[in-house]
Formats: sequence, structure tokens, C-alpha cells
Amino acid sequence: MSVSGSEMQPLVVVTGADENYSIGLAVTVQSMLHHLDSQRRVELYVLDGGITAATRQRLLKSWDDPRVRLHWVAADMQSLSHLVTAGHLNHTTYLRLLIPAILPPDVDKALYLDSDLLIRRDVGLLWDEPLDGHAVLA
Repeated sequence: MSVSGSEMQPLVVVTGADENYSIGLAVTVQSMLHHLDSQRRVELYVLDGGITAATRQRLLKSWDDPRVRLHWVAADMQSLSHLVTAGHLNHTTYLRLLIPAILPPDVDKALYLDSDLLIRRDVGLLWDEPLDGHAVLA
């Protein structure tokens, strides 16, 4: 028996960026939506590591899609300030460490997408992979 799109659990997707990676963030989310099954729904959590208001408005406009419920989260960058940075590695790199603190307690599964990806297939296929008792799949 197949599950109809309206009965499918929404995908919980987390990503994040600062102003420097905002174009990559736009591409990551747009390419995800482009390949996403039309029946899928997404709870999209964006960790904002320092994106300007103007850029945020452009991103929101480009992601206007009825399949997406967007959660824009101002990241607590101060909580990451003690972590090592060097070269291209800045505090925004560590945004993924904030995921447990920003997701609702009832969320038991999430996909993390770096903000510099070009998605070429439906991420729902990855979402549907069983965890088989593992905490993380990569």
C-alpha cells in the first residue's frame, strides 16, 4: 500500500548561513525545492548566522512555495564564539551544533544541508532511508 503525499510525514530540513553564503543558501534551498516530489512538505529551519534584512527578504521571496513552512532562527553566535576559527572556517561553520537547541522536542529526525549544495535529486529519497538504530546517516 503506498502512502499519499498528504499522509507523508513532512521532511524536517535544517540549513544555515551568514551573508557570505547567502547565495549558496539560495541555491541549496531552490534546488531542493526544484527536485522535491510535488506531494512532499518541508519544515525548513534556517539558522541565520548574520544575514542582512534585504538579503533575507530576497531569500524568502525566492522560496515562496506552498510545500514549505519556513522557520527563520536567529542563531546565538555568542554561544559559538569560543570555537576555533582559521582561514575559511568561521563561527558560521558551527551553526549545525545548534540544531538540538532549535528544533522542537517532538522532532526526532532531520536532514542537515550545508549552504553550498546543489541538490540534484529528491531529498525525500534520503529522508525515507531507515536509520536502523543509527543516530546519524551521512
